[in-house]
Amino acid sequence: MVRFLIILVMVLASWSQVKAQAFATAYAYPKSVYQQQPFRVKVTVYTATWFTAPLEFENLQIPNAFILPFERTVSGMHNINGKQYAGLEFFYIVFPYEPGDYQVPPISIKAETPPEGSSTSRTVTVKTKPISFKVKEVPKDLKKENWMVANNVFISEKWNKPLDNLKVGDVLERAITISGRGTLPAFIPEVAMQKVDWASIYPKSPQLLDRRDDQNANGIRIETASYLLEKEGTFELPPEKVSWWNPYTKKISSKQTPPREVKVAANPNLGVLATMQDSLSNATDDSEEMKQGKTILGLPWWEVALLLLFGLLLLYYFFRLLKAIYTVFKVGKAEYRQSEAFYFDRLQYVKHKTADAFFKDFYQWWDRFRLENKKASFRHTPVIKSEEVQTYWERNEKIFANDSKGPIGDQEGFMREIKTLRTLGMNKSSKSSLLNHQQEWRIKNKGEE
Repeated sequence: MVRFLIILVMVLASWSQVKAQAFATAYAYPKSVYQQQPFRVKVTVYTATWFTAPLEFENLQIPNAFILPFERTVSGMHNINGKQYAGLEFFYIVFPYEPGDYQVPPISIKAETPPEGSSTSRTVTVKTKPISFKVKEVPKDLKKENWMVANNVFISEKWNKPLDNLKVGDVLERAITISGRGTLPAFIPEVAMQKVDWASIYPKSPQLLDRRDDQNANGIRIETASYLLEKEGTFELPPEKVSWWNPYTKKISSKQTPPREVKVAANPNLGVLATMQDSLSNATDDSEEMKQGKTILGLPWWEVALLLLFGLLLLYYFFRLLKAIYTVFKVGKAEYRQSEAFYFDRLQYVKHKTADAFFKDFYQWWDRFRLENKKASFRHTPVIKSEEVQTYWERNEKIFANDSKGPIGDQEGFMREIKTLRTLGMNKSSKSSLLNHQQEWRIKNKGEE
C-alpha cells in the first residue's frame, strides 16, 4: 500500500510538472462590437521546451454567432517573467448577429511537448480562460434591414447588351456585384432594384460567394434581374446604392452604381411583348442546389472550364516537348552507337579477357576511324611507326592466330599510343604531322635509353 502511494505521488508530480510547463492564453479584440461586426479571438499555446506535433483544438461554439476558424499556426519565442517559451498562435473570427452579453467559452487544446530536461514528448491538454464580450444593437438612426459592417465595399454592374440600341419587347439582364471586405456573404444586404414605369423587372435568386483569405473573411453577393422593355423613349435608370458601417472610421460609408440612360425604340410587332411576359412570368428561379452546382470550389463554372482548357493546352504542349526531346535523344543515341567515339569508348573501357575479344572491338573502331592513308590493316598503315605499337601488335597477332582464347599483352601501353594517334587524327593532322610526331617520339625514347 505504501509503495502504491509513493508511485501515485510520483506520477501526479510528473504530470503536474508537464502541465505547469505548458499553458495557453486567449485574447479577444475588440470586446464591444455592433451586430455583425467581427472580432478576433487569438489563442497562444506556450511550452518551456518545444512542440513535437501540430496542435489539436476543439471546435469553438458561441450562441448567436458565426465562427470562422483560421487553423494555420504561427510559431514564435516569448519572454514571460524572464523565461523563454516557444509559442504557437492561431485565431478565430467571430461574427455575432444578435445583441447581448456573451462569453467565449474555454478552449481545450492538445499539445505534444517534452518536459524540461527530457527529450520524450508527452500529450498535455491545456485550456484558455473564458472571455466576456458585448454585442450592441444597430444605432437607432440606421435601418436594421440594410445594416452591414465591413472594412470596405465595392459595387459594380454588368449588362448583357448595350443600352442604346433597344426596342420594345427586348429583355435586358442586369447583374449587380457587391464585394465586401471583412464580412460574410450572408451579411451583405439584398439590393432591391428600383421599379421603373417603362419596364417590368424579374429578379433571380442571388448568388453568394465566400472569398476568405488567410487573414480575413470576404464575401461577394451577385444580384441578377431581367428588364422587359415595355415603352418606347429615352429613360433614366436610377443608380443602386449600398451602405455599410466602417468599424475603423466608425462612420457610415456608401457607394453606388452610375446612372444609366436607356433608349428604347418602337416595335411594330407587339406580339413579342406578350410572349416575353409569359415566358419570364413562368420562368422559375434556380434552386440553391442548382446555384451551388454552377460554382466549383467557389469559382464560376466558366472560369473552371477556361482553367481546365488552359491546363489541357499546357499538358498537350508539354507532352509534345517531351516527345521532341525523346526523339532527339533517341536519334542521338542511335547515331552515337554507330559512331567512332562509341566504339573507341568500348575499346578503351571494356576489360578484354582474350585477344579474340580485343581485336574484334579494335577493328570495329578502326573501320570507323578517319585517318589519312589509313589501310584496312592497322599494322600496314604508313603512319604507324611506333616500335612499341608494332611489338605489341605482332605479339598479340600471333596469339590471335594460334589461340584466340589466349591472354592479351600490355593493353594499357598499347592504348596510350592509340589515344595519341586518335587525338592527332581528330585534330585534322596530316600524314606529315603524324610522321613528325612519330619521329619526335622515337628521338625522345632514344634519348631516354
